[in-house]
Amino acid sequence: MLWILFSFLTAFLESLKDVFSKKSLKNLDEYVLAWSVRFFALIFLTPIVFFIDIPTLGERFWQTLLICGSFGVVTSVLYMKAIKNSDLSITVPMITFTPLFLLLTSPFIVGEFPSLFGLIGVLLIVLGSYTLNISQKHEGYWAPFRALLKETGPKLMLLVALVWSITSNFDKIGVQNS
Repeated sequence: MLWILFSFLTAFLESLKDVFSKKSLKNLDEYVLAWSVRFFALIFLTPIVFFIDIPTLGERFWQTLLICGSFGVVTSVLYMKAIKNSDLSITVPMITFTPLFLLLTSPFIVGEFPSLFGLIGVLLIVLGSYTLNISQKHEGYWAPFRALLKETGPKLMLLVALVWSITSNFDKIGVQNS
């Protein structure tokens, strides 16, 4: 049952990170802020290495680490640019499209596809994002999605979601090789 506490705590702290990042972007460059978030995480997480057993690393581990690390740098900057250019309320929910993109990338990269209940879950997530601009529905069924794509922030965040759908698969390959 501890996982429930950790999941809510993670959601709360991630939302705080976004709020403080948005506030900080008024005074800081998005490149500096993206670098700072990664750098300070490194400082706090590095001591953990001394308290865990490091498993034998497979041959593809370092390759996937390089791929995910490289894309991680790019998505951090895009993420910060997205929340700098648009409201958090319409930008951050675009991350929920990552599972939809995973439906396209996972079969090719790791050869997996979700069950029926997994597909229903992805559909519910996309419908939740659709309701963000449901007031635009009188302009047509695709109007809520078009309204989100009129601004720069949601477009950039959709790109982040797409890249995360690729790196999530490589993360799995890295974990399987560790």
